[in-house]
Amino acid sequence: MKKTMFMLLFVLTVFLTACRDNDKTEPETVTVYALNPEKTELVSRASDILPDDPGIIDKLMKALSESDGKNYVSAVAMDNSAPDWTFSEADGVLHITEFSLWNIDSPAYVRTLRKAAVVKTFSSVKEVREIRFGSDYPYYSIEKLTDDSLTESVPLDAVREKITVYYSNEIRTGLVPRSYYVNYGGNDSLAYLVLNRLIAGPGKDETGYVRTVSPDTRINSIVIKNAVCKVDLSREFLIPPSDVQPWISLKSVIDTLCELDGIQYVTFSIDESEDEFFYGFPLSDLYNTESLQF
Repeated sequence: MKKTMFMLLFVLTVFLTACRDNDKTEPETVTVYALNPEKTELVSRASDILPDDPGIIDKLMKALSESDGKNYVSAVAMDNSAPDWTFSEADGVLHITEFSLWNIDSPAYVRTLRKAAVVKTFSSVKEVREIRFGSDYPYYSIEKLTDDSLTESVPLDAVREKITVYYSNEIRTGLVPRSYYVNYGGNDSLAYLVLNRLIAGPGKDETGYVRTVSPDTRINSIVIKNAVCKVDLSREFLIPPSDVQPWISLKSVIDTLCELDGIQYVTFSIDESEDEFFYGFPLSDLYNTESLQF
């Protein structure tokens, strides 16, 4: 009997020890993103880097520089070395200073994927709130990113397109043009990309430009027919940023869209409602670049 009891106690002890060991979960590590060998989409891989590692930025940058040549290739490395970077603890800005230099000969869709790999990798680092690449704007605000904000695959026929948007000047009396470059694929809507760029607003270092549209504005739909662009926006559009006159806010959208080939007039609806007014301006009217001259 004693022998049996001893064996039962022994088995019970082993069982409880095993249960305790199973309860010990492995610490969560940061996922590192790279490009597939064809450089057409992102791939993820596990790392041994912990989110609270004091040297996390340097370690992640080195991990981003790695390639195995078979399953993934580096998102940032050139000649097996990562680009220079700086990090400001005060405002959480990670600036990859040489990105535009080694990236210049890459196709547009590869440049987009490389940026996406970097942003997705650092999005789990709480200290990093903004990422900049060389002198290429806009910046990437980590706090506003969603799963749909980052491109994980890009059509091979994507091209780098120059666009122009219109912000308010500093004294808020009129509009000033600002040019950007966007990666544009044949299946994309350039009008959507342009308007989305306007809504994003100027970057912190873009002096002389003032936001004209609420950053919470959503683009519900854009339909272009017979040179008329009909834009359906969310209700947040009806509240322009403070100190910006309503006519400037409305005209900034009109002039921005009319920069595109094939668009001569712009009309609006709000959440599919066509009977809306914007500070006295009927949104269902047709507007062009000659409209709203004050």
